[in-house]
Amino acid sequence: MPLSDRFKRLTAPETGRAAIQLTSGDAFCYPLYYFIPTFTKDAKYLIYHRAEKGEVQLHRLNLRDGKSVQLTHGDTPKTRWKNWCVESGRGVLDHRSVLNVARGEVIYFTGPLGNDARLVDVRTLKDRPLFTLPDDREAVGQNCATPDGQWLIYIDNPQRAAPLPLIVQ
Repeated sequence: MPLSDRFKRLTAPETGRAAIQLTSGDAFCYPLYYFIPTFTKDAKYLIYHRAEKGEVQLHRLNLRDGKSVQLTHGDTPKTRWKNWCVESGRGVLDHRSVLNVARGEVIYFTGPLGNDARLVDVRTLKDRPLFTLPDDREAVGQNCATPDGQWLIYIDNPQRAAPLPLIVQ
């Protein structure tokens, strides 16, 4: 995978190994949650969260030219994954976004209650609604897409109840 020369090359002081800094600035940048793929199928793009100035949004980093583009314009008032995180402001629900590698789409939750599932095409940046959870439900956990891209697996539950996994095609 060829990487842009725009990325800062470093040497890790503890090991002497090469390291490459992909993001910069005052933002806190981090990949999609744990076992969720972050690289597109062609390894051209890295999908990541960017938290800054009281907002969390998803971005697409072009690894070949080093340019980053904001993918989402989430407006959920409280983005945190309340089981684990401190409040991080407005935007997309933190830790619940998914890269559907097979389809080249990112699925995320937003809206006044965080119940609006949307998807954005990684290449064209076209954003559209996918579905909306009922007002008495909430998206609560790590989600994923099946390897063939046909199914989204997500966890929702009644407000303040034990999570139940659901599958959507």
